[in-house]
Amino acid sequence: MKPADRHNRIVKLVQQHHEISVEVLATQLAVSRETIRRDLSALDGQGRLRKVHGGARPG
Repeated sequence: MKPADRHNRIVKLVQQHHEISVEVLATQLAVSRETIRRDLSALDGQGRLRKVHGGARPG
């Protein structure tokens, strides 16, 4: 999965669950927790979501 596609999927999952953990995202998307953390940092910087300790919330 391309990073842009993964980012879109992460944003959609965050919106559906209102708060989601790094662990759940990593499992759902079959990538490492480190990849999810980098993705969340990038998405937070773009204002697409809010990165919180251990996961993310809608921005």
